[in-house]
Amino acid sequence: MIKTFITVMPEQPRGNLRETKYIAAEDERLFYDKEISFPILTAMNAYANEDDEIKIIVITNEDLPQTEEYYKNNFIPALEEIKAEKNLKGLDVSKIIKIEAEISQGIVSNLKVAKALLDKIGDNEILHACITFGTKPLPIILFMALNYAYKVRNNTDIETIVYGAKYWGDKKEQIDYIYDVTSLFYTNEMFMNLANAGVEDPAGKVKALYNILDEE
Repeated sequence: MIKTFITVMPEQPRGNLRETKYIAAEDERLFYDKEISFPILTAMNAYANEDDEIKIIVITNEDLPQTEEYYKNNFIPALEEIKAEKNLKGLDVSKIIKIEAEISQGIVSNLKVAKALLDKIGDNEILHACITFGTKPLPIILFMALNYAYKVRNNTDIETIVYGAKYWGDKKEQIDYIYDVTSLFYTNEMFMNLANAGVEDPAGKVKALYNILDEE
């Protein structure tokens, strides 16, 4: 099985990308005891192993030069660092797959990104994605692509979708959390199945299911 990690390069102005140690809000496996700029590294630290075949897919914005600078000057060194830390022999930065987005957020541009993503996701893959950075449509595009791959590709599954969130505390101190939002992906799948079956109150049915699981 290939472990595939999908992320988006940040679009912040130059100099605004900061490193932080993310607090694992719910899933302790995502705690990475070091300051990082890219939340996808929490998933890599948690799930990538020494002998895994690893695929990296990165979405950059061809109209914003800083995304390419962050990719070359920040992301690649961060990958090399975690590769050395965990002895990830299957991680080769020269084989990173780059997908170019556009500054336009119209339907044509968004569908081009979705198609490019699906072209790079095959059978027998375990998918990890980060929805922290990028334009607001990008998380929707990622969910669309992941949902299609989950249903159509053979033996391909979604293991983690992470989101790095920033909050301001009472003392005006920034606090950063890493969330595992994979449950939202699978909850959406349940909602769609319930809708297709004409079931009323899907939220209640899903909540009841989660309560049953909690009792086991």
